[in-house]
Amino acid sequence: MSNRSTPGTVLAAVGLFVVTGGLSMVLSSTVPVAAGASSGPTVSAVSPNTGPTSGGTAITITGTGFVSGAAVVIGQGSGAGAGAIAATNVTVVTSNEITAVTGGGAKAGTWSVYVITAGGTSAANIGDNFSYDPVPTVSKVSPNAGPVAGGTAITITGSGFVKGTTVVVGQGGGLTGAIVATSVKIVSPTEITAVTGGGAKAGSFGLFVTTSGGTSVAKNPLNQDFTYYPLPTISAVSPNSGPTSGGTAIAITGTGFISLAVSQQNFTVEIGQGSGAGPTAITATNINVGSSTTITAITGGGAKAGTFGVFVIASAGGTSIPAGTFTYR
Repeated sequence: MSNRSTPGTVLAAVGLFVVTGGLSMVLSSTVPVAAGASSGPTVSAVSPNTGPTSGGTAITITGTGFVSGAAVVIGQGSGAGAGAIAATNVTVVTSNEITAVTGGGAKAGTWSVYVITAGGTSAANIGDNFSYDPVPTVSKVSPNAGPVAGGTAITITGSGFVKGTTVVVGQGGGLTGAIVATSVKIVSPTEITAVTGGGAKAGSFGLFVTTSGGTSVAKNPLNQDFTYYPLPTISAVSPNSGPTSGGTAIAITGTGFISLAVSQQNFTVEIGQGSGAGPTAITATNINVGSSTTITAITGGGAKAGTFGVFVIASAGGTSIPAGTFTYR
């Protein structure tokens, strides 16, 4: 038997069994095996394992059997074949590591990452997934107003909400200078709860949700997803005295009195009885918001005699610090 081989092959020893007359003999021989043949690649991890459907995520793939010329694709539900998204900038760092950049135009979802070499294609398994996350959207914020001091518990509805989501309320420049919300919780892919941050400027601004899939666009052209209301202030009360039985028509001047015609914010006016605003204070009636700087009202009765602080309480902006007083006599 000849041991000569053809070019491009190597010789491998195999067992040859000859059976005759009920007896068997084992003869040694060789058969040609394709040169460079090896087991196919495997993928054990992908990091990071999420990114936008538009691609561009730099990933590192670890596994075995990575050789020069390897290709990387991310399936779209049909394996490594037609429809898979090809990665770019594929670099075989070692036989156990590849770096690449995810391709774009993908469907949202979690898919297998495949490494393709001359030795074969890696198999799909739990450890080699990549999630193409959609760009999140915001359709509603409720409530959609609160004080500049923050602390408003809000519920955001929309789509594409995933683990690692952040929420900010803009201040007129998109994400630049935006106020970060706290206590962000992903209730579902369509609902987030959060608490607005403080130190904001007064005004109506866009609310932005950011995930590995991208950043949402403000839901309307005016970017009025959430309104930060200023804390009302009082500079004067006129007249500043009246009977304990009430009925005195007063005019309050100050700032932060946003008209009900402009917003859904409600106002109350209270005259303290020694314990600030609250259950013991006397509530005024016939409140009318004339402008952002003027309110008229009629003092309530049943008061104690004395000089007390006047409070303007905005449902969204908070309670004024007393700077004006009224004397019940």
